Amino acid sequence: QASFTIKEVRELTKLGESLGVQFRVDPRELELGETPASLQEVASSRPLKRLYDLVTKSAQAADCTEGEEQAGCTVDLRFLLVPTRVLSQGSKKGGAFEGGQKEGTVATGVRFARAALIGPQGGQRALVGSTAPDDTGSGEGAAGVGEEVDLECGLVLSAIGWKGTNATASTAASSTASSTASSGGLGAGGGTRVESLLPFDASRGVVVTEGPGSARVAGLKGVYCAGWLRRGPTGIIGTNIADGRDAAAAVRGR
Repeated sequence: QASFTIKEVRELTKLGESLGVQFRVDPRELELGETPASLQEVASSRPLKRLYDLVTKSAQAADCTEGEEQAGCTVDLRFLLVPTRVLSQGSKKGGAFEGGQKEGTVATGVRFARAALIGPQGGQRALVGSTAPDDTGSGEGAAGVGEEVDLECGLVLSAIGWKGTNATASTAASSTASSTASSGGLGAGGGTRVESLLPFDASRGVVVTEGPGSARVAGLKGVYCAGWLRRGPTGIIGTNIADGRDAAAAVRGR
């Protein structure tokens, strides 16, 4: 569920030492994500095992008692919550979660729907509105699916949900002229659109290359792809640097 490194989590756990900020992970939500498929993923990867152990340790030490006022600031990691609506002042319903609100409105919170991890090892997705049958490998994670959870806030930042999309040839003609996004790939910035002539995997939102780790676009000589548009929104800045080097080496014919 979480795309962060152990170094990043470790820094969060040290906020209390320097800033007096409490880092918390809700143990109940962590438990909901401990599906058979998740536990298999953890057992098969040493780096993931170390990260899981650190997050579990933070959950065991956290005080997430509902309704209890906490002194000072807290940083909370919440899991299996899908944002559905931004709640605004003077409105009980608020607006659909589309990354923004009408001018002049004031955000008062965000409404989430409880999700469950569905799918086999290495292919799980957080989904709402599924009964998560046992053969998906995530039977117990379905508890409370669809439950609404409201979190109060005064500021909403949309910082997740990147996915490449395949545009029509006419739309792509203008978008492919734009500069390559730092997150990686052809197209126009954060909402990267891919020219329809390129082989595209719509389920993953990536351009199809000749194979894992290859920057060469499948079936098209002299066309290359790198970054998120090649492998999906994963990794950190250092990952994209190495990815770019691989693409450059491919261009040079290595």
